[in-house]
Amino acid sequence: MVMRNGRRGAFTLVELLVVIAIIGILVALLLPAVQAAREAARRMQCSNKLKQLALAEHNYHDVNKCFPPMIIGTMRTLGNGTEANRGCMNGWVSLLPFYEQQQVFDRAKSRNFAPVPWNTSFGTWTVRIATLLCPSDEENNSTNFGNLSYKFCMGTTVRGNGFWEGPERNGIHTGHTWESPAWNDPATGGWSNGKKRRWVRIRDIRDGTSNTIALSEKRIGNREQWFDIANFAWGISTENVGTIQQRYLDCLATANQYNGKRYNNTGVNTSTSARAGERWADGRAHFAGFNTVMQPNGPTCTSGTDGGAHWNDGVWTASSRHPSIVQAALADGSVRQIPDSINLNIWRGLGTRSLGETLGEF
Repeated sequence: MVMRNGRRGAFTLVELLVVIAIIGILVALLLPAVQAAREAARRMQCSNKLKQLALAEHNYHDVNKCFPPMIIGTMRTLGNGTEANRGCMNGWVSLLPFYEQQQVFDRAKSRNFAPVPWNTSFGTWTVRIATLLCPSDEENNSTNFGNLSYKFCMGTTVRGNGFWEGPERNGIHTGHTWESPAWNDPATGGWSNGKKRRWVRIRDIRDGTSNTIALSEKRIGNREQWFDIANFAWGISTENVGTIQQRYLDCLATANQYNGKRYNNTGVNTSTSARAGERWADGRAHFAGFNTVMQPNGPTCTSGTDGGAHWNDGVWTASSRHPSIVQAALADGSVRQIPDSINLNIWRGLGTRSLGETLGEF
C-alpha cells in the first residue's frame, strides 16, 4: 500500500510573485477607469450647475428685463465709516436670489452690499457657495474668501474690460464706466445719479441666443503654483494696441517663453489677490469674467506690470480642470462642452452677440 502525505505543498516564490504581478496589473488597469468614472460624474455635476446658473440669468431677465452686469456696486460710505464695495461687486451677488441664495443676498443687502470684495469683515464675502464651484475645481484651493469657478462672458475684446471701464459692447455682461456713473442694477439698486443705464436684453442678441456664449468655466488659480494656467502673465508689450489679433500673438509670445503654459516670472507676486476666482464677489475682469480671444485652456495675459494687473485690460481665457475641454452655457440656457481645439474664429464668434458671424458646427 502506498502512503500519501496529507500535507499540501506551499506556494513557491515564483508563483507568489506571479500572483502579485497580476494583481498589480489589474489595479493599474482599474485605477484609470475609476478616475475616469469620477471625472465623468464631476463633469456632469459641473454641467448641471452651469445649467442652473444659466436659468438663474433667464429668471433675472424675466424680472428685470435685462441680463445682470458683470461688475456693479455701491460707492457711498456707511454710517459706521465702512466704505461700500467701490463699484466692484460681482454680478453673482445680484443673481443670488435666482440660484437659491436669498439668505446670502439679504445678508449682503443689510450692509448695503459692503464691504469691498477684498475685505473679510462681517463675513459677507467669505461665504462658500457650492453652486459657484465646479466639483473638479473646488478642492484645489482654500482661501479666506468664497471662491468662484464660473465667469461671465465679456465678449471678443481686449480693451475696456478692466477695473472701471465697461467691456466693449459685444458681450452680454457689460460692466460700467467710471467717468459716467449713470448706471443702476435693477436687483440691488446700485449707485445712480438718477439715470438708469440700459443693460443687455435678449432682443439685443441679434446673432441668436444659441450662437452666443454667456458663461464658462475659468478655473481657480492654484495658490501653491504661480505658473498654473488659470493665473496670468503680465507685462505683455502692447498695452496701447487694441487689435484682438495683436494681443493674441503677444500673449502667446509671452507664454511661450515657458513652453506655452508657464508664465513670465518677472516680478512674481505671491499674494493671493492675484489668482483667478479667489473672490466670488469681486466683479473685476480677472475674478469675474473671460473673453474669447484665446482658445479654451490657453494662456491668460494682461497689460499690467504688477500684482494689481487684475484690473488692467487683457486676454482673460476660459479654462477648466476637465481634460481638454471647458463647459460653457449659451445665452439660450443650453450647456455645451467646448474642446480646446475649437476653431478660433468660431470661438471668437461665440463671444459676440450682434456681428453676424457664420459659425458652423462647434
